[in-house]
Amino acid sequence: MTKRVQCPVAFAAKKTPDVDALMFEGETLSYAQLDSRVRRAVAWLKDEGVGPGDRIGVAAWNCAETVVLFHALQRLGAALVPFNIRLSQAELLPLAAQAACKRVFADD
Repeated sequence: MTKRVQCPVAFAAKKTPDVDALMFEGETLSYAQLDSRVRRAVAWLKDEGVGPGDRIGVAAWNCAETVVLFHALQRLGAALVPFNIRLSQAELLPLAAQAACKRVFADD
């Protein structure tokens, strides 16, 4: 039997909701705010057809949205497949196919 790991953001949001969780480029999010964003991202990913066991490729710059995406994928039980942000689309697509990614999210 596989045991699901509790999301650390959800855990911290219950225990210390007002504590700073993420500070990036002048934006600060509390655990409660980060948890809210992760919950919305989970709902969006589900609407996009992402579910447990799916491999999801991500080529993204460091930012709050990337942190949210990582935690949302973990909550869903999807597998994160990280890619180098500097890859071109022509380089990225064959790697994503080889990794059997259901979806790939990439920054410009």
